[in-house]
Amino acid sequence: MHWQITTLSILVFNLLVFGWQESSQAEIMLATPAGLHVGDTFRFVFLTDAAIDATSPAIATYDNLVNTEANSTLGVKYAGNPLAWQAIASTPTIVAKDHIGLSHSDQVFLVDGTLVASSIDPFGLWSGILLHAINKDLSGLVVHNGNEFVWTGTGPFGLPLSALGNTGLSATFGVSELADSRWVSNQPGAAIASHLPLYGISQEIIVSVPEPSTRLILGIGSIVFGLWAFACKRKSQLIVSADAA
Repeated sequence: MHWQITTLSILVFNLLVFGWQESSQAEIMLATPAGLHVGDTFRFVFLTDAAIDATSPAIATYDNLVNTEANSTLGVKYAGNPLAWQAIASTPTIVAKDHIGLSHSDQVFLVDGTLVASSIDPFGLWSGILLHAINKDLSGLVVHNGNEFVWTGTGPFGLPLSALGNTGLSATFGVSELADSRWVSNQPGAAIASHLPLYGISQEIIVSVPEPSTRLILGIGSIVFGLWAFACKRKSQLIVSADAA
């Protein structure tokens, strides 16, 4: 019986620890920022490592880049699920603030939990000043592309300004190292043929209780610990009994 308990403990422990580590190596699991509670809404924001030119008038071109980097290249997940991402950008037919939506309750965070804006509205993301620059990628690393310029096609308040894909020779860019209005709008614009990164922002996320799978893992972990403790106690009793004999 003692052997059976110890073997079961080892098998379950290996499955939980070593099996989980192997599968997580190809993914980035995002955690709920500190201070949020069940029912709170928030979003993640990041600076892409990939770069693109600003010649396309289709917002799907820019959304595709941020989604590809997040879901295909890095396998980013939150609560075990992938997220939908959008570019913070304006084109001749798309307004950035409308594209990503307006919300008084959605706080905006870098993936390391740093608060960027208290909301996605004229008093938060589009107020002309951020609480922290959007200067990190989805791995939580500061991105250095040589000049930290970022395509936006957008003015400080979320409206198009020399939009991406416009018929001119230049488009508006932001500066990822800055937290004032120049994070999104630094004039004059850059040549649309230049390759620059983008800002990506996630869908609205609602903080919820742990998923059933998470609770199951925690429950199994508790069982394993209990079995291990019982096995150690049983072994100690056997040793004591042997010494007494």
